[in-house]
Amino acid sequence: MMALLTSLPSLPASAQTPQDIEELRRRSQEEFEERARRQQEPDVRIPRAPPVLDVESAELPGEFPCFQVSQVRLTAPPPDAFAWIPAWLARYDGRCLGRKGIELIIRRLSGRLIGDGYITTRVGLPEQELSAGILQLEVVPGRIGAVRFSDPDADTSWRSAFPARPGDLLNLRDIEQALEQLKRVPSQDATIDIVPGALPGESDVVITLKQTKPWRVGFTADDGGSRATGRNQGSASIALDNQLGLNDLLSASVNGDLWNDRDTRGTEGYGLNYSLPWGWWTASLNAGSSRYRQTVRGINQSFESSGESTSGDLRLQRVVHRGQAQKTSLYLRLQTRAQRSAVNGVDLVTQHRQTTAVELGAVHRHHFGTTQLDLTLAHREGVPWFGGQEDVPGATATCRYRVNTLDVALLVPFRIADRALRWNSALRAQQTSDTLYAVDYFSIGNRYTVRGFDGEQGLAAERGLYWRNDIEAPLGDGRNTLYLGLDAGRVEGPGTANLPGRSLAGAAVGLRGAHTRNEIALSFDLFAGWALHRPAGLTTARPSAGFQLSLQY
Repeated sequence: MMALLTSLPSLPASAQTPQDIEELRRRSQEEFEERARRQQEPDVRIPRAPPVLDVESAELPGEFPCFQVSQVRLTAPPPDAFAWIPAWLARYDGRCLGRKGIELIIRRLSGRLIGDGYITTRVGLPEQELSAGILQLEVVPGRIGAVRFSDPDADTSWRSAFPARPGDLLNLRDIEQALEQLKRVPSQDATIDIVPGALPGESDVVITLKQTKPWRVGFTADDGGSRATGRNQGSASIALDNQLGLNDLLSASVNGDLWNDRDTRGTEGYGLNYSLPWGWWTASLNAGSSRYRQTVRGINQSFESSGESTSGDLRLQRVVHRGQAQKTSLYLRLQTRAQRSAVNGVDLVTQHRQTTAVELGAVHRHHFGTTQLDLTLAHREGVPWFGGQEDVPGATATCRYRVNTLDVALLVPFRIADRALRWNSALRAQQTSDTLYAVDYFSIGNRYTVRGFDGEQGLAAERGLYWRNDIEAPLGDGRNTLYLGLDAGRVEGPGTANLPGRSLAGAAVGLRGAHTRNEIALSFDLFAGWALHRPAGLTTARPSAGFQLSLQY
């Protein structure tokens, strides 16, 4: 064994091991699936009539007779949410106001309140004498009287979904948030009606919930693995909804290679995910483990390379702003990861890693008509918490890195002649000034990043970006979609020293579809890709074809 170990090449601390390559492929897949999930998550925007007047205008019609008004004010101090109103009304101080001008001020203030989501708050004109030069307006706050389900036997709680409580001001943004938190549970759908409450100024919020079976089982198969550990990969999962009656989600999965000789190569993994909403907040916890095994041919003999990794991920996210066409959230994320590698069952202690990272990020969605833009900007740092190891003395790579990432996703529907099409574009970038261990590299050159490459060889380094573009054409009833893809990417940093090049470009054509019958959902993706630009030393299949099948009940 000692002779075997000494025959292996000496690798720098940041060189890619077989386990690093598996980890980078797995992370590329997770990032791809996370981006797709974000684009498809519930997005509630309750339509409202477009404004018929400029609520920020201070212009008033000239009238006779009119009353000289030195101050426009409210009859009583407003709630904190309306603290802006006195300053807003000050634009009309010192004006000569007639009947039409006063009505216009009331309409503008009402329009501003409705635009801010306070659809049941009213502005009135109490009886008064204007000879003193003061115009008083009355704001009657619209409040929530009660929140209830139309069916008293509904098997969930509105409290975990609704950010407001009885007695709070009724705001359309709160209702949209509640609907999203209810709809995020795959086995239920919801609508909300606002009805008169028991007291003047109050409205009741009535939730109508439609629920189906609170569990799902799923199976997937694809050929996205590596030849060394098994091209054909499969997974099985089970998902349980509302186990605590709090609109919570629980899922467990197992995955691994299919149809391989498990004695010489293979992969296996396990995952557990839990998510719990609470009004504007959402907490999620993910844990997983994975193993790989492969046979590597050395100079004089073959040997078995194996490894295992475990990871944990705790994320807390809060919506900090919500408007008619946009939503912004902030999140804090704590990640732990442990890795072990072995050759013929003997641990390679120098390749053990125990790291912890904390990430702060912002997520923004904006609608421009039918165009949807999603942005995620994050900063991640390696920290010594929960057993995070210190840097190895003399090593150039660091566990105390600082990394910035950017994700942009754009969906643009358009038409050519009578054909409905869609441009689906995604950009991901990573920036750092540090030298990283290979497991933290940015990688390109597979079906999840730059297509046209089979993933057996790719490019990876500390910094990089890739840009994916699809033109999608729905076929027939829209359940099947033909797409053409064009991608490009580049990596930079010290890790490029031993690479054959730094940039890749590729194209792809594919057909994806989703069909449901008798509660059985089948989805598929069939594609072929071609490398358009690659370094001379990088080889790949031509074409690079693949598939993914998913079955859920």
